[in-house]
Amino acid sequence: HKMSFRNRKARQPFATDILWDVFWRYMLGAVGGLGLLFLVAWRPDKSDVYLILSLIPIVIWIPRSWFHLDIRRPGQAEFTGFLVQAMNTLAGVAGPILDVFFANTDMTRQQVVATKSATQTISHIIKISFWSAPLILAADVDHQIWPPIWLLALAIPIAMLATYLGKNVLERMQDSNFRIWVKSLVTVIGLIYAARAAGWI
Repeated sequence: HKMSFRNRKARQPFATDILWDVFWRYMLGAVGGLGLLFLVAWRPDKSDVYLILSLIPIVIWIPRSWFHLDIRRPGQAEFTGFLVQAMNTLAGVAGPILDVFFANTDMTRQQVVATKSATQTISHIIKISFWSAPLILAADVDHQIWPPIWLLALAIPIAMLATYLGKNVLERMQDSNFRIWVKSLVTVIGLIYAARAAGWI
């Protein structure tokens, strides 16, 4: 039982599961995407963003022999970083775009989760800084720009609980089942975005 517990602990996603070569290549593209935002004034309409995101999941079902998106392949991590950072900062959502580059890779599920978490931690810090800094500088002293304390206090334990439950679910999966679940969830999210683009929800 002790050996089984140790093996299970070793398979949990930590920093050792992060593919740092993919991370740094992604960040190189993200810097380019952020630089683009300082040069353009274009802000997409919500319905256009929803339409784009609804079409993305189609890509993950295309056979690899026809069209193979894989973040480990040359140039794809950089392109992913550029595209995801630009869309994430402009529109606030880019999850389905990121997922299609991880859905058909040969990485283990722990490597996928750990590497995506590392990239998105930095991406969200960039997004928060990009939008919050001008707001803070322009705000009046008495102007309320932060969420209420009770909301932050509620969010912290919920985030911790979700991380704990997600880790346990991940450890009970196989890599093949994990990829099927990822593709299925991204497809469902794509359908929801399609419905929002059409104004149905």
